Order: sequence, then C-alpha cells, then structure tokens
Amino acid sequence: MTVDDDLRWAGKWWLDLATDVPAGVVGLWFGLFVRASAGGPAEHQMYVSGTPSFAADDGGDWACDYVWVPDARYLRLPGLAAIPTADWQAALDHAVGVVTSLAPWQSSPSGVLGVGVGFDDGDVIVVWART
Repeated sequence: MTVDDDLRWAGKWWLDLATDVPAGVVGLWFGLFVRASAGGPAEHQMYVSGTPSFAADDGGDWACDYVWVPDARYLRLPGLAAIPTADWQAALDHAVGVVTSLAPWQSSPSGVLGVGVGFDDGDVIVVWART
C-alpha cells in the first residue's frame, strides 16, 4: 500500500478528530509505536496527541507533555502496518508522508504552531512549523 492509500484512512480519522482539538493545543504529535497483538504479528501503528508547547529545535521535548489525548487517538494504517517492524526507517518515512499529505495544521485551531512525527523513543521529524 502507498502513502496515498493510507491517506484515505487517515483523512477520515483526522476529520473526525480535528474539530475536537482544544484551543490550548500548540503542537500536534503523531507518534509511532509497534503494537504487539495476541492473535497476530506485531505491527507499526500511529496515534495523535496535542501538546501545550512546541519548539522545532528542542530535540522533541515538546512532544512529551500532552494536554489533548483523544479517545480515538489510535490509527491502524494498512500500509504502515505492512512494513516489517525491523524497518523502522521505512515506517517513519511512510508516516511522515501520510502526515505531510494530511496537512493537519490546515484544519486545527489557529494556535497550533507545529506538527511532528516520530517514534516515542526516537527523534522528532517536524513536518510543519508556523513561520
């Protein structure tokens, strides 16, 4: 599956969430993780949360303190899930492509200053920052 295929899934998911982003959210974090399943193989998945701060150059510390954690924050994208868990770089590149194409900053409150993507235990890729 391609980024465009996963974008169709992500688009509906984000439209359902975007209207609930509270005004105090300054950063959007699209986190990646490997989800282990009791009945199947482990796979990459993504979630979204909102932060009260954003700093493009702080190494991602801004992405650790959440003020918005929606109930429907988790998203299983078929293309992302199909990437072998050992190939974290391909998963990250795929997720960056999805979030960049999704452009969540266009449908978020005007106070959002930046959007990042990355693994919870890794570096942050800032895909958009207000200039």
